[in-house]
Amino acid sequence: MPIKGIGQGSPYEQIRIQQEQERSKNGAENVKSSTVANDGVTVSEDARLRSVAYKTAAGAEGVREDKVAALKAMVDSGEYQVDSRDVARRMVEEDLEIFE
Repeated sequence: MPIKGIGQGSPYEQIRIQQEQERSKNGAENVKSSTVANDGVTVSEDARLRSVAYKTAAGAEGVREDKVAALKAMVDSGEYQVDSRDVARRMVEEDLEIFE
């Protein structure tokens, strides 16, 4: 009795493989078309302001690089201590100044 399809997969298996190939091909085409159509970058106003502030600060004169370097070294070594109450008090004071 001859057995057909040995080594080639059953006809159902061949149909399943063909369908998967078609799905992956269609999926790749959909990804390509949606990627081309929808690529873009949106920058928030907050990010724009930060960029401007950074550029302004980088080009500012009077930056005491020795003091900045010393503070960075203290932060890196863990020596720099911040009084959290003082920071909180100053934050509240600055917020209150906005409403004056």
